[in-house]
Amino acid sequence: MDRILQLTYESSISKLCEVNSSFDKGVLRICYTGENRNKTYISKEVLEKCIPTMYNCPIVCNYDRDTDTLGGHDFDIITDEDNNTKIINVTTPIGVIPESANVWFEEYEINGKTHEYLNADVLIWKRQEAYKKIKDDGVTAHSMEIKIKDGEVIDGLYHIKDFEFNAFTLVGIEPCFEGSELQMFSLKDFKYKMEYMIRDLKETLKVRDFSNAKNIYN
Repeated sequence: MDRILQLTYESSISKLCEVNSSFDKGVLRICYTGENRNKTYISKEVLEKCIPTMYNCPIVCNYDRDTDTLGGHDFDIITDEDNNTKIINVTTPIGVIPESANVWFEEYEINGKTHEYLNADVLIWKRQEAYKKIKDDGVTAHSMEIKIKDGEVIDGLYHIKDFEFNAFTLVGIEPCFEGSELQMFSLKDFKYKMEYMIRDLKETLKVRDFSNAKNIYN
């Protein structure tokens, strides 16, 4: 069974620019090279090798309308008729990393430490309620969900040697957990919203030049 890992990083979505009535373009600061605070390690070389798997991956969140917050109860635990326990993701799609995205590394200083972060262009879907929250308040953390293909423990650190990107979850609190029974995106509502977003995305990508995107803060 595939091993799914969620790694939480201090993050941001910046430089939001209006593409059309359906999407804004922005930049997602994804993850940094080296040791993460939960004792995992991903080298720059491994990240570079795995970049092709991020294209068309969804950006998701769990937005609470009552509290106007992101993150928190991002999964439910259910038991089926055979008494098997499953973890069901309850996030909804809020964006995507398109195939046309630029991807690059850039250094940032956070809490007095300099980290080299992987960055990517993203499209944020404006039809979701969470869009206004993201636009007005920004994003301070996200959980990078990956499927581990190869790794080993070296000197107390789990070195990830090969993986695939699965999703990018925008969070307001840290939901970092690990489990082999994670069942992603199985809810009918998620599938419907994802299909709806992809239809909008196909229309948007008919125009591939985003250089004239309007800065929403002007």
